[in-house]
Amino acid sequence: MTDGERFLVFSAVWIVLAVITGWLLLRASLAVKRKWTPRLVIGVGVLLLGFMVSVGETVTFVAGATLLVALITLLNLKSIKFCSGCGAYFFHFGRVSKDSYCMKCGRNHKEGSATKGAA
Repeated sequence: MTDGERFLVFSAVWIVLAVITGWLLLRASLAVKRKWTPRLVIGVGVLLLGFMVSVGETVTFVAGATLLVALITLLNLKSIKFCSGCGAYFFHFGRVSKDSYCMKCGRNHKEGSATKGAA
């Protein structure tokens, strides 16, 4: 398989994954989101790493790509959270994140309360 054909296959699969992920994050139920998001994040990481390994010519490039993809995948898995009230997704960065309220329904993620206090 030539590099051009490999890139076309990678692009087609990437587009399909983008459509599936978009549907998942916008339309699916909370249970489906919590079940499939980690699988999709890992799948995207494996796909990206597979493409980089197939293109990479040196061991250093492949090792660096593996470390970077693993780090990005781990950070995505740890930071993507879902509101237990409405199912909206948000990125939670631990102690760095100051906003603990859902932007869609106002639920406090840290305390689990149903509404945001008086603003």
